[in-house]
Amino acid sequence: MIFTNRVGDVFDDELNHIAVEVSSLAKAFKLVERDHKLVRFYVPLKPSDPNEPVWSVIRKLTGKIGESLTTYLHDIAKANPAVEGIIDRMDFNGTTRSQRDIDDDRLSNLTERISGKRLGLKDLEADISGPSYDYLIRKFAMSGEPDA
Repeated sequence: MIFTNRVGDVFDDELNHIAVEVSSLAKAFKLVERDHKLVRFYVPLKPSDPNEPVWSVIRKLTGKIGESLTTYLHDIAKANPAVEGIIDRMDFNGTTRSQRDIDDDRLSNLTERISGKRLGLKDLEADISGPSYDYLIRKFAMSGEPDA
């Protein structure tokens, strides 16, 4: 979920940059929908208000949170083949012995905790953790496993 938040925040930053060039966020959304290569990762989540961040789609979930999260991660993976098989492996609606592994209340609380920090292009501190995180994500996306 942290990766999804990061990808969403970066997507928003890049979308806003394009919107400045084309003078409209709605136009920027349409351009990026047609050409996913305009952004690092295409995030096919659509907020009801185009001025809201894409993460708000996840943050506003109130029912079937686990099922929706799993679907959203699968949708993001389908739109970004480099992370297919990596981010879409978790089933947030999974069960063990007929019990949900993570119930919707816990997922909602986790979503709120993750929402506490923006992870966009200019939001990460210039320290080793931000670049390390990006490096590992790139490595996982390229090969499925980080270098030893």
